Amino acid sequence: MNRNSLLLFFLVSVAAGLSWWLSDITTPEPAAPKRTERFPDAYAKQLTVVSYDIQGLPHYRVKAPTMRHYEKDDTTELDQPLMWQYNGDKPPWLVQGKEAVMTGDQDSLFMAGEVTIERAGTPEVTPYHIVTSDLRVNTVTAYAETDQPIRITSDDHWVDGVGMQGWLQDPVRIKLLNKVRGYYELQ
Repeated sequence: MNRNSLLLFFLVSVAAGLSWWLSDITTPEPAAPKRTERFPDAYAKQLTVVSYDIQGLPHYRVKAPTMRHYEKDDTTELDQPLMWQYNGDKPPWLVQGKEAVMTGDQDSLFMAGEVTIERAGTPEVTPYHIVTSDLRVNTVTAYAETDQPIRITSDDHWVDGVGMQGWLQDPVRIKLLNKVRGYYELQ
């Protein structure tokens, strides 16, 4: 190799190395992804909310050991919520879940995960024990619905299905939507 070729090779190598070094120090570091966590603007322990009808009687009651409210979307998260839906002088419906989200106007409650719905029996009222999941409840109309599997038991009778529409005020109606099967024993 002659001297000029060696010098040209050396200069090109230095220029390439310098270019790589400059591009490396001038390229900005990728920005860390922005955290999209929500932070509550209000927090409560041992929360109880009661809504009354126009006669001053309880319409529904919600109780939870912890509550977090988020101003940005005006929702309230409840841990281990209990909801009583009152129906005049009849035993109330008790709806229990692991977690729930309530809208800001408190008209809608979504209970994620497993949910149980109970109503005690009396000589005039049939007892109910319902197990389902992902239940949506309209607290104003006492309407509940899910598209998940559901099991309803009452005394020695049971009904299974997928999907439910339930009206928990008089006249009480529960409509199973798909794959309904059950057992009913005449006494």
